Amino acid sequence: MTPSGVNRPATDGLASPGMSHRSPRFVPILKDVRNRVVRCLGGDERYGSVLLGTSGTGAVEAMMGAARDPVLIIENGRYSRRLTAIAAAQGHEVRSLHVEDFDLIDEATVGRALAASPRPRTLALVHCETTTGVLAPLQGICGLAAGLGVNTMVDAVGSVGAHSPGLGQTGPDWLAAGSGKGTEAIPGLSFVVARRSLLADAEPGRAGYLLDVGRNWKAQEAGAAAHTLPIPLVVALNEALRRWESETPAARERRYTRTATALRKGLQEHGFEIVPLHEEARSNVVIPVVLPLGVDFAQVQAELVERDMEVYYSEDAQARGYFVLAHIGGVDPDAFEEFLRALTTSCRAQLTPALPQGGECRA
Repeated sequence: MTPSGVNRPATDGLASPGMSHRSPRFVPILKDVRNRVVRCLGGDERYGSVLLGTSGTGAVEAMMGAARDPVLIIENGRYSRRLTAIAAAQGHEVRSLHVEDFDLIDEATVGRALAASPRPRTLALVHCETTTGVLAPLQGICGLAAGLGVNTMVDAVGSVGAHSPGLGQTGPDWLAAGSGKGTEAIPGLSFVVARRSLLADAEPGRAGYLLDVGRNWKAQEAGAAAHTLPIPLVVALNEALRRWESETPAARERRYTRTATALRKGLQEHGFEIVPLHEEARSNVVIPVVLPLGVDFAQVQAELVERDMEVYYSEDAQARGYFVLAHIGGVDPDAFEEFLRALTTSCRAQLTPALPQGGECRA
């Protein structure tokens, strides 16, 4: 179930008065957004942020451009493999630590990889793999890296809002996320949050000109964007961040936890089997579900769309015997029953006899 996650104040922000990104009126708005992003993610005065006019992928690419070699990447799914592809394209010296897609990342194994020679200077990972719903033990991993003097870079595009990254505690040195998903603003903007000292020392060139995080940081610190930003989206993001602050980050995380618990319970009551994950690896935003044998989930998706219900479809997941449900934004758990009835009806229509006949996740 994937609603847009956009709250009303954010959509109202799209109707903001027209202005240039170089207008004096825009300077305080840009400053507010950058400061609020840091606060909402638990950061303090040691952290700063860079706003970019891209999707979350752009922020990840900008962040990785500042990585110091060698780079160790924990690969446990599609989006962590994307980190490897980005780092390789940027010419980084890359090593990968492979973890099976549905396994909990073992901190001891990560510790040994960090201590191996030559020791990496950067560790990169995905906080929540949205293709599987697996959550990384971020605090423990970042603590291990910090103890060895290794900088951590985290793709938090899928976890933002739903899981605290712990900035200001034992959280990452660098983080990339977007205005969509748990930020609950309009997609189309992204941000990199990092320790101010690292932003100031970011080496230029790896991510190209547009996504050079150091150059963008220096321009925004001086009160101006280095490139044109979509002003209505920035104003909308500012309103969404106000709402996040008002709700409080802790309360938002609890809300996502309640939503995930309600959806898991409902799925089981309707006869679906949830892919078994270690308790610490279960995310608040994505639930992997065993696909009943004989069900074509692309057809299920098409039928749900006709009912104004959006779900993800992945050919890879279908081939491996599961599908994922993402519950992002202001989802009312009371609406789950209608959705689950529609999902069950669509699956049963493809089966003889009815749902389920014990599908097997082959991940």
